[in-house]
Amino acid sequence: MLNNARFLILPWVQVKNLASKVLALAAARVPEDFAVRYGEHPVLLETFVQVPRFRGTCYRAANWQYLGETTGRGKCDRTHQAALPSYNFLLQKTREIKEAGHGISMVHMTKEKMERLLVPLPPLAEQHRIVAKVDELMALCDRLEAARAQRESTRDRLAAASLARLNAPDPDPATFTDHARFALDALTALSTRPDQIKQIRQTILNLAVRGKLVPQDPNDEPAEAVLRRMRTSPIGGSPFELPRSWAWVSVGSVANARLGKMLDKAKNKGVPRPYLRNINVRWFDFDLSDLLKMPFEDDELPEFALRAGDVLICEGGEPGRAAVWDERAGGIYFQKAIHRVRFKSVVDPAFFVKVLRASADDGRLAESFTGTGIKHFTGKGLAAYGFPLPPLAEQHRIVAKVDELMALCDQLEANLTSADSDRRRLLDALLHDALEPAMTDDSTETAEALATLDA
Repeated sequence: MLNNARFLILPWVQVKNLASKVLALAAARVPEDFAVRYGEHPVLLETFVQVPRFRGTCYRAANWQYLGETTGRGKCDRTHQAALPSYNFLLQKTREIKEAGHGISMVHMTKEKMERLLVPLPPLAEQHRIVAKVDELMALCDRLEAARAQRESTRDRLAAASLARLNAPDPDPATFTDHARFALDALTALSTRPDQIKQIRQTILNLAVRGKLVPQDPNDEPAEAVLRRMRTSPIGGSPFELPRSWAWVSVGSVANARLGKMLDKAKNKGVPRPYLRNINVRWFDFDLSDLLKMPFEDDELPEFALRAGDVLICEGGEPGRAAVWDERAGGIYFQKAIHRVRFKSVVDPAFFVKVLRASADDGRLAESFTGTGIKHFTGKGLAAYGFPLPPLAEQHRIVAKVDELMALCDQLEANLTSADSDRRRLLDALLHDALEPAMTDDSTETAEALATLDA
C-alpha cells in the first residue's frame, strides 16, 4: 500500500480539472515505476483529507474511493485530540451539521434541524470582544505571513545570484575566489530551507568536477602523462573546460565493468546467497536492511563477488545511482540490474561517484541513457560515458573537501529540522494560551511573542 502524503496545487494556478487529471495519471503510472524501482508491485493507494477544511473533491473526481473517517492523530496531535479548543469546537459543530443533513450526492440541511442545533452564546459584549480579538490576531498573522514572504524572496534572490556566479560555465578567475568565499561564509544565512541546501550540495559537486573546489598542485603528475603510460588516450568533445593537468576519459578505457547475475528461478541453481538489487544501492551508500537471496553455484562466486572499491551503478530504476562498496558485510553478490565497475589505479572510485552525481544533477548523465519511457544505463552507454580525470592526488583532495562540505550541509539540515520542531512547539503553546476560554490581558503579550517566532 502506498500513501500520498501531500498533494498541493497553489491557489493562483487556475486550470480546469488539473488536480483530478494529475492524480489519475499518477495513480496509473506509479505502480509500474514503483515495481521497477523497488521490486514490489503496489495494490492500493491511500491518502488522508483534513476535514472540514478540505472535501477531497479532486480525489473523488479521479475515481478514488472514500472509505470513512479515521480516529488517528494528525501532524500536531499526539494525544488523539486537536490542540486548539476553538478548532475542536468548529470541527464538532461541522460534524453535527453533517450528521443532521440528508442526501447522498449533495447534503442538505433543513430549517427545522438547523434550529435544533445547540451553540454556545456568550453575552453580546463578550461577543464583540471575541470578534475584536480574533480580528487582531488574524491581522497579526497576515503581517507575519507578508514579512516571511518578503524575507524569503530576498533570501532566494541572494542565494540564486551567489550560486549562479559559482556555477557559471566560464567564471572570471579574478572574482571567482571572492564569490566562492562569500557563498561559503554565508552558507548558514542562505540555507533556511531543504531545497536551498540541495542547491548548495549541487554547487559543491559542480565546482569539484570542474577543478574549482581545491587548488591544483604543479607537482602532481598530469592525467595525460598517466594515460600515455597506460597506453590510453583521452577523448575529445569536452562539455566544459578543465584545468591543464586534467583530461577527459571514457569509463571503458580506465575500468572493467559487468552486470550481475540474471534472476531466473527456473534456471538458477546452487546455494541461496544474499545479493544486491537496485533498491539496495543509494547515492553514496547502501541499504542492506532488506537483502533477498538467490541460488549461486560455487564456480559463479568469483564472477559475481564484491570487493572494496567496486563501484556499483544502477542500470535501471534511477539509472546512474551509485555507491562505492566498502565490504561492510561479506558474502554478498549482485544481480543483473547493477553494473559492477572496477577502476584501474588511476581513478579514485569515490571521486567517480561524485562525478556521476554531479552529472545526474546537471542532466548530462541522462544523455547516456536509452529507452523512451523507462530509462536504462546500458553497458555500452556506461563504457562510452566520458568524465573529467584529475591527477590521482588531486582526486583524493577533492573527495576529502567534498566530504567535509557535505558534512556541513548535513549539519545545516539537522539544525533546520530542530529549529522547525522547536518553532512548532512554541507556536502551539502560544496559541493554546492565547485561545484559552478565560481570555486575560496576557493574550496581548502572547500576540507580541508570536511576532518573534518568524524572526
